[in-house]
Amino acid sequence: MSFIADNEHIVILGYAGFWQGGTDFTPDDLRRMHDCGVQTVMYYINWHLIEQTLGVYDWSSIDNLVNPVLAAGMKAIVKVYAFQIPTFLPVEWYQRSPDGHVLNRVGVPDKEGNIPIRDSGAISYWHPDGWAYALGFVEKACQHFDMPGVQCINVAPCNGEGLIFGDEPHYFDDAALASFRHYMGDAKALPGIPTPGTPTLDWLRMTIIPRHIELQSIYARHYGEYWTMLHHAFETIPLTGNWLIDDLYYALKAELFPAEHWGLCYTVFRQGETRGLWGPEQDVKRHGIKMLVAAEGCEGLIRNTDKAIAMGMRGMFAGPLLPYAGTTVMEPWKFDAIRDSIRKWEAAQ
Repeated sequence: MSFIADNEHIVILGYAGFWQGGTDFTPDDLRRMHDCGVQTVMYYINWHLIEQTLGVYDWSSIDNLVNPVLAAGMKAIVKVYAFQIPTFLPVEWYQRSPDGHVLNRVGVPDKEGNIPIRDSGAISYWHPDGWAYALGFVEKACQHFDMPGVQCINVAPCNGEGLIFGDEPHYFDDAALASFRHYMGDAKALPGIPTPGTPTLDWLRMTIIPRHIELQSIYARHYGEYWTMLHHAFETIPLTGNWLIDDLYYALKAELFPAEHWGLCYTVFRQGETRGLWGPEQDVKRHGIKMLVAAEGCEGLIRNTDKAIAMGMRGMFAGPLLPYAGTTVMEPWKFDAIRDSIRKWEAAQ
């Protein structure tokens, strides 16, 4: 049985988990959302707040978000970032700026193979120790939330963490470059644009897809379902990613069946926001996309509800609602927008 009930079509997306001490829904907000018909709220987990010291776990930052949702009679989804950098990682994995900020070599190598140093919030897919530690944290999060009314997910394969950025063909760091060169058998090989028939795309398929299967298998084992996202927003339109994305989805389905797949589509329906040759409508059919992420607050929810219904979506993730555009409270019109959207979904069933 799916975590999302047959009669629910709106899931509220809370962003307070992104920031320590960030603005959050009040108990009254949660009660009012419940009265509007909302059954599920999703929060993001911050690994670096949970495990500030190696091997010492303090779950209070996410518990303080989840527990009020349960108390209000709703369910909670916890999005676990598998690639987020915690604060204690060994310096030989990542560099730090003078103020202690975590840095990483990430981007496209230049002709000498040098990768720029940037502020980066992702553990490398290709660093064996980093990847193993990330999977270990995901497992611990699922064990911590082994309780009624809570489910952990990660929707990373094809969103901003998915290694397919808008102006960069793919995500590289030192470990990735070493992996690519090992694959090529050439200590000086440099990656190219990963289009069909190129060794770069073959290498990405060989390395990324098995690890996403490994990650999503944790959720399938704990909950009997897994979640993914196709990111259609303009900042991650891939020049080269269509083939990798489709192969990844087909592989997940083949490897994780009969676990239920909940696919999300992220788009705000602005001009140019389509994934290369195929748009969201095709991915509803191609990859079983069930829900749309309605970004840009309740304005996005209002604007996107009719379009999502027309596309054959199952429902919508609504958010961020708070904080958004400088707002720190849930104004009455936001509850009205949620209620009106739910009514439209119910009428369309």
